[in-house]
Amino acid sequence: MQVKQLNKSQKEKLQVYKQMYLDKFFANNKPASKKEVKDYIHWFYGQFNVSKNKKPKVVLVNSPYELCVAISMAKILLGKIGRKNEVSNEVISEVSNEVWNEVRNEVRNEVWNEVWNEVGKSKLTWYAPQYYLSAFNPWVSFYDFFDKECFALKKSKLFNEYKRVLDLNIFWSVPFENFVFVSRNAVKYCRDSQAKLHSVSEPAVQFGGKFRYHLYYIHGVAIKRQMFKKLLKKEYTFQDWVKESNEEVKAAALSFMEEKWGSEYLFRFISDNLKEVDTYTDKKDPKYLAGTTGGMNIGVYTLFKGKIGSINLAFVRCYCPSTDRMFFLCVNAENKTAKDAIASLYRVPAKLKSEIKYIQRQGERFSTVFTDAGKQKLENMTPEEIADLVPVSGNEYFSKMKYEY
Repeated sequence: MQVKQLNKSQKEKLQVYKQMYLDKFFANNKPASKKEVKDYIHWFYGQFNVSKNKKPKVVLVNSPYELCVAISMAKILLGKIGRKNEVSNEVISEVSNEVWNEVRNEVRNEVWNEVWNEVGKSKLTWYAPQYYLSAFNPWVSFYDFFDKECFALKKSKLFNEYKRVLDLNIFWSVPFENFVFVSRNAVKYCRDSQAKLHSVSEPAVQFGGKFRYHLYYIHGVAIKRQMFKKLLKKEYTFQDWVKESNEEVKAAALSFMEEKWGSEYLFRFISDNLKEVDTYTDKKDPKYLAGTTGGMNIGVYTLFKGKIGSINLAFVRCYCPSTDRMFFLCVNAENKTAKDAIASLYRVPAKLKSEIKYIQRQGERFSTVFTDAGKQKLENMTPEEIADLVPVSGNEYFSKMKYEY
């Protein structure tokens, strides 16, 4: 059957399938069961005739790191049957990892019994269709969509049996003829509002087991464990940042600082590389200073800009009306004036841009009072129209700004 174009209902289902399959992997489901994994692999080997052995032994461990250790143990064990310590010492030499010395006892004890019980004195013959036995199968969602929403596949029943691999909550597998080494999925994933792996307070990917294998991401960019810990302890220096060769990682470090410690901390971190570009003073009517310190700095905005490597940076220095305390806000480096820079932080739905009565501001939070016509428009707007946010010019922003607190 040929499908030339999806109908409206089918198009709407695309996002449903996308989210469903993302949740299969990232929804922090219960750990994989040894029996379920074993039953599935035996079915797979038998159904697709991938090996003479239809029921390979299954070694199930808690993380990709333990997976590498388990395979190394098995290779050495099968090539040199000896004492547990002898095999483990060989693994220490073979498996290179920056944290091995810290965790070798935990990993050795955690993985050893699983490997020994399953491998024993058997023969390890290489056979690895690992792509078909992993949880990373985006094309499965593609075929599932067409099978369920467009037309049934010729082997729909078999396909639905096969795609159960995505329900096992495993991360990856390395099959051999007589053995299949499998890593469970992570027990916790942290993601940002755009669903990218991200956390500034804990590892973004956390695997289970006694040895806690973790991965660190800042808005989808992987960073090393040492870097994350230094950032978290405020021990990461500007010299460390300059030495970093990867521009994405550099940007991630700056993003971490701003989110975790605020724009002022980030400004101080790179202040030697910024220059004052422009200052704008918004003279306040005395009636709007009620309840504040009445300081003369209120309404003074200064734009700082700089370039470090390939990264352009810009900040606006502001003052809190209630405390007269200075703080910094990170802005788009394309801004040329302080007036436009501070205005660029404000966003309003495009359909309501002409209906702004006045604006109020508290730090980085804005509230808008619309005209009566604007309020009526807002009641009838779709979520998509409300989410269509646009900036206003510096002149318009300050002409509508009535109160800061």
